[in-house]
Amino acid sequence: MALTAKQIDNRFAKREKLLAQIEDLKKQVAAIDDEMKEECDRLGLSLLLGDKSQVRYAEVVKPSFDSSRFKADHAALYQAYQVDKKTRPFYFEKLSAKNAKMAQAAKAAAAAERAAAAADLAPVPVAV
Repeated sequence: MALTAKQIDNRFAKREKLLAQIEDLKKQVAAIDDEMKEECDRLGLSLLLGDKSQVRYAEVVKPSFDSSRFKADHAALYQAYQVDKKTRPFYFEKLSAKNAKMAQAAKAAAAAERAAAAADLAPVPVAV
């Protein structure tokens, strides 16, 4: 059975509340991380040890490919190595008033199509 519009909206509201909580928790985690980074800098250390945990904060240099520069310097070769990447984005967002009206119209049209399709599938009486 499909979710009703009210169920979808209720899940959206619950999701928004959870996302707000996550955002708050991320800020709290970032504050702790910043505190540990400042302690490493203040002490001039790249490693802090606790009894059950450790903090590592050291500069790491690793090679990285400059695709923008490569594309500018070797456009044809860059294009030859381009591949299509299939994605399936997921969006769960609040509709604007205008989009809500459009969604209602689309739902009504889809319901009408389903009703018409059901009518087409109805058994046709055959005279014997």
